Amino acid sequence: MRHFYNWYRREHGGTRSSTWVKNYLQQACTVKRAKARGKHGKKRDRAPLLGMLIHQDASRHEWVAGHDWDLVVMLDDATGEHLSMFFCEEEGTASSFHGVGQTIARHGLFCALYTGPRRPLFPYARGRR
Repeated sequence: MRHFYNWYRREHGGTRSSTWVKNYLQQACTVKRAKARGKHGKKRDRAPLLGMLIHQDASRHEWVAGHDWDLVVMLDDATGEHLSMFFCEEEGTASSFHGVGQTIARHGLFCALYTGPRRPLFPYARGRR
């Protein structure tokens, strides 16, 4: 599918999205639908107690006209409460530690920190986290 879409864009100047092309080809029975994936990405139960699991996430956006900044957010999994929030030029290890420091200073220690599958807190650490 990906090769076909690239060919469609390159050779024919296609303007449709890859999702639209995939859905159209699946409707025409030209491309088979992918098998359903496993449990990854499915809804899970929240942590039962405050401070058991803290999520850290960041998103780049033009929050202020003319400035693309990252908004770094720390939130508690049990309640969804925002524990720390700040803007920075670019997220990284320093901004992660800044968020952890603010969270500990304001709310005390927590049990576990989740930074996402593609963004480990310690990028050079290998093996178990």
